[in-house]
Amino acid sequence: MWSGTMRAEKWILLVDDDAGFRDCVVEILEGEGFYVRSAKDGKEALKILADISSNNLPALIFLDARMPNINGQDFLHVLKKEQPNLAASLPFLLCSASKNSYAPEILPPHSLYIQKPVDLEEIVSAVRTLVNSSNPPDQRSAS
Repeated sequence: MWSGTMRAEKWILLVDDDAGFRDCVVEILEGEGFYVRSAKDGKEALKILADISSNNLPALIFLDARMPNINGQDFLHVLKKEQPNLAASLPFLLCSASKNSYAPEILPPHSLYIQKPVDLEEIVSAVRTLVNSSNPPDQRSAS
């Protein structure tokens, strides 16, 4: 579980309104050696990003496309407007149950999209690809 203290190691910001899904993904990714901080919507995620220092940014933002308050697409628009360098430099893993819930062009380069329901191995594989690759994929779909 997230300790509340940012660490220098690679960490992931998980943004999803489904508490059960969040808990499951946190457990899986922490089992794979990642530190995970989670947010229930885009509004909470933007606050987390505003409160951290620029030398301790997440290695990846795992983002649900459909959420209350600020959904995934709106989150990306706000982030691009308020923190354009951050939005352009981070990889994103966008996840949604609806194939039509996002426009591929909103994803920054080096980002992937996966569709729910998603296999846990697919999540781990996509996260490892985006976080550990020195040349992350410049694609908008993980199929």
